[in-house]
Amino acid sequence: TALSVERYIAVVHPLKAKYVVTKNHAQKVILMVWIFSVICSIPNTSLHGIQTLYVPGWGVVPDSDTCTLVKSPLVYNLLIQVTTIIFFFIPMAVISVLYLLIGLQLRKEKLLEALEAKTGSRSDYHSVRLQQKKARRRQVTNMLFMLVVVFGICWAPFHTDRLVWSFVTHWTDQMQRMFQYVHILSGVFFYLSSAANPILYNLMSSRFREMFKDVMCHRRSQKWRSHKRSPSSLRTTVRSTVLEHVPGSHGLPLSDMEDNEGGPAGDNMAEREDPYL
Repeated sequence: TALSVERYIAVVHPLKAKYVVTKNHAQKVILMVWIFSVICSIPNTSLHGIQTLYVPGWGVVPDSDTCTLVKSPLVYNLLIQVTTIIFFFIPMAVISVLYLLIGLQLRKEKLLEALEAKTGSRSDYHSVRLQQKKARRRQVTNMLFMLVVVFGICWAPFHTDRLVWSFVTHWTDQMQRMFQYVHILSGVFFYLSSAANPILYNLMSSRFREMFKDVMCHRRSQKWRSHKRSPSSLRTTVRSTVLEHVPGSHGLPLSDMEDNEGGPAGDNMAEREDPYL
């Protein structure tokens, strides 16, 4: 959810992103997320404990220690229902709305570019850049849709499992067998959700793949760049999800104003690249 908010600010409010989406801010957000996660795990942890099996007349059964619910089942069931709303339905609604707004912003930019293209104010170079940007926009739109779908698929079994446990009071043998399968499946899927985003980014975003290679092969990439660059041509790469609009860019994101070595004179500008595009 925090990443979704960052992407929303970067795309819809690029000028704010220049001051908000920073390394220092990201570190603070990560710390706050960890603290919030620890605090939210305390209630569930406090409801469980270790119980030892005791048989009247025999005493304590050796090696019978079991982690189980030690508080009222009503409190536990209420906690499950509340946390399902907080950690599934609300985040699902938030990321869906934010990604919808991002999609609308990208569509708005597309319409503006189409209008400018009709006026004939673009050179052949800018027409090529526009086609490239359209392809990246399609990547972003598809990726945002897939992120919402994957989030729902990965977390729905886990919360369904918990809700079934909290609402069902009478269990049949068939229900117990089905619940065991759902329980195992939900455990696999919510762990899988942690690894899904980087995989999706690499599969659906050519820009992210470039940045990923740059991070994984940092030294080799730097040597290649130092050999590739010339003193008169400098490209500034900022790892962020922001595509900043600047005055004089005809309403285009800064990613469209590359350090044009073969383009029209006067178009050399630093490019702010979006690793997700």
